[in-house]
Amino acid sequence: MSAFLGAIGFVGIIVGIVLMVIGRIKKRKYRGGIIAIISVILFIAGVATTPDSVGNTKKADQTDTHKVTPGKITNKHLLIDLAVRSETLIEKYDKIDNVKVDEDNITAQKMVDQKDTTGKIYKNVYKVTGQYSWKDRRYDYELIISFKKNNIDESGSVLKYESETSGPVIDVNLTTAK
Repeated sequence: MSAFLGAIGFVGIIVGIVLMVIGRIKKRKYRGGIIAIISVILFIAGVATTPDSVGNTKKADQTDTHKVTPGKITNKHLLIDLAVRSETLIEKYDKIDNVKVDEDNITAQKMVDQKDTTGKIYKNVYKVTGQYSWKDRRYDYELIISFKKNNIDESGSVLKYESETSGPVIDVNLTTAK
């Protein structure tokens, strides 16, 4: 509705200005000034009633595209995505099947950019810690992964993986990039 009011107001402003100019040229009253003023009011009403979701800046970890800023991740959808990604990696590195990671049993955070001992910079680094279930038992794991883009749906590189069943499998020595 607000877009409709804004559009009507914008068109009305143009029509009002055109009518004012034609009225001055022909020396007649076409009421262009009144139309322009009413249209400005409609335009302002349309802009004022724009939904919050259009101009609202949410926490970055709550966007639909899963882009996040450094800090603890609280968005349920992001945690579910990271839990599913964790299941795949646990099965790969521990060489087991039917692993279940519940998003309620993990904590995740986006870390600031990291670098390894060779100086390579890793951006979009996420640390996931928690528990997974396998054969009716729970095991702890820790995962650090760097995604190519600021989006966990993109491909990435595992920088650290460690679990109770396998111990440390991958462990890149990381420091904070400055």
